[in-house]
Amino acid sequence: WGPTQFFDFLPVSLGQVRDFHLKMHLYALPNHNLYPTLPSLMLKGIDGYIFVADSRLDAMRENMESLQRMKQLMLEHGINLSELPRVVQYNKRDLQGAVGVDSMRHELNAIGSPEIEAIAVRSVGTLETLQMMAKQVLLRLAPRD
Repeated sequence: WGPTQFFDFLPVSLGQVRDFHLKMHLYALPNHNLYPTLPSLMLKGIDGYIFVADSRLDAMRENMESLQRMKQLMLEHGINLSELPRVVQYNKRDLQGAVGVDSMRHELNAIGSPEIEAIAVRSVGTLETLQMMAKQVLLRLAPRD
């Protein structure tokens, strides 16, 4: 797969938990403004987000710009980022010359979100990323005593 041109959508069923059938609707937002109203529609009812960072050195600037655009977009839509479950995935960890995780963490995860190293083309870390997100969302929705 190359860069997302429109958006990708993947519905995932997580099965039954107590009286609820849990489903995740995963959307990948494109990194361009070809469809400026699309992010607004996709952010309605958001329960969490996964930021997928490309580990190549030449992608770091784009990673930082994408993260900043995402934060700005959420703020514009009144989404409180500090309350929203989030996971940072460091993808393409298998590439020679991949940026070190400590450097990526410093630039892309200063707030200390849960993080996963991944090699998506081999399905390494992808399921774990979804599980981590599902767990965070469920913890947020759980009744508090």
